Amino acid sequence: MKMRHRYFFVSTNSIIFYAQLRTSSPCNEKRKSESYVEGNGASNPPPNYENVDLSFSYVSKDCTGLRHMGAYALLHQNLWGANYICRHQLFSPAINELITLTNNTLKQIQFKFTCYRSNKTFDAIIIEQLWYQCYYALVKHYNFPVLIGFLSVGNLPYVMDSVGNPDDPNFNPDMSYPFTDRMTINERIVNIFYTTYTRLYYRYWHLPKAQRMANELTPGTSVYDIDKNFSLVILGNNHVFGYPKPLLPHVIEVHSLHISENPGSLPEDIGEFLDNAQDGAIYFSLGSNLQTDQLPAGPLTALCNALGSLKQRVLWKHDGNTAIHPPNIKFVKWVPQQAVLGKAAQG
Repeated sequence: MKMRHRYFFVSTNSIIFYAQLRTSSPCNEKRKSESYVEGNGASNPPPNYENVDLSFSYVSKDCTGLRHMGAYALLHQNLWGANYICRHQLFSPAINELITLTNNTLKQIQFKFTCYRSNKTFDAIIIEQLWYQCYYALVKHYNFPVLIGFLSVGNLPYVMDSVGNPDDPNFNPDMSYPFTDRMTINERIVNIFYTTYTRLYYRYWHLPKAQRMANELTPGTSVYDIDKNFSLVILGNNHVFGYPKPLLPHVIEVHSLHISENPGSLPEDIGEFLDNAQDGAIYFSLGSNLQTDQLPAGPLTALCNALGSLKQRVLWKHDGNTAIHPPNIKFVKWVPQQAVLGKAAQG
């Protein structure tokens, strides 16, 4: 008799994480697994996915000033923003619906949690191990199944600490700085101070805030204990582009999970736009976490004018409207990126 496994994915606000994890998920029809995905809204999810859409937590934000920030200020902004998102998501109607809540009072939350636990279990929880430790409340709620961490970018010190993996700042450069594995003495001092600060900031500023939120939802949760209870950590790194570092057997590196073997065909309007580009075409996107419609008017106008002055056609992923619409630019809200890049590779 084949076993039927149930996996609970917590992908919070990262589309990168969600794209990689959905591609590598064991929850497909062949294996007949069931999965809860807690993250961005899924387009065409498999029939055995139950998706909780948290895309409402994307808010307009001016990110043009990030390049002027130092590593310490950026760390604080990231963790502060993560705490805001945590509260925005964890106590949202979407999560309430997940646990069949009808009222948001604490007493009914506790009562409904008790009822829900009786008929919902999971074999494993796979959680984005970035800055969203408030979701450890759901680990306790589902009675502590196997806990797996997934980090879609970088090699964060506190993630390595969660599984006891060596992470010597003398040799492992932090991604906040442009250092290599052959640091000078001054670079090593900077790297040691920053990684030490990161660990302390995470332990004594970030985790206490996550602890308070987790206790509001599931009293008695210890985010400190759960943070040290990961059975496996999956790093979205490509070792070819990184530096050698020691990894324990339960810390593994994977890459290219988001690349599909069959990217599919282009929409007719996009295909026609690219086919008629006699001088070539440029695909312009700032990714998923930074939307160009969230840029201030000044930088957005500058981008339009610069790209509009080119002889090439420009396919621009843009979710909003713009007053300037150069004739060589096609604004689209969604682009099958792999299909576009595949077309470019074909000629």
